[in-house]
Amino acid sequence: MEMQDIKNWLTGKKDYAAGMELLAKYCKNKFLVRSLSVSANNLPKLEYELKIIAGIPLSLIFTQKCSNKELLISIEKKATQPKQNQQTNTICQF
Repeated sequence: MEMQDIKNWLTGKKDYAAGMELLAKYCKNKFLVRSLSVSANNLPKLEYELKIIAGIPLSLIFTQKCSNKELLISIEKKATQPKQNQQTNTICQF
């Protein structure tokens, strides 16, 4: 999966330079990449942009009450469950 490196970054140490490399690799908005590369103290914005690229829905990003790891696990579980058997109660409360 091509986004696995972003998921690894989101669940790891979140090194800013490594995150910027991922953003530069996957983001089509070069102005955004350039503006975030000027300042290394905008980690929340970098994390937000990488979550969007990874396909995490905005509704989950804005209501997230768990770790990124738990969020990604719950999204993967939902994606693999048959639609009629999906449970609303997952590891991560949304």
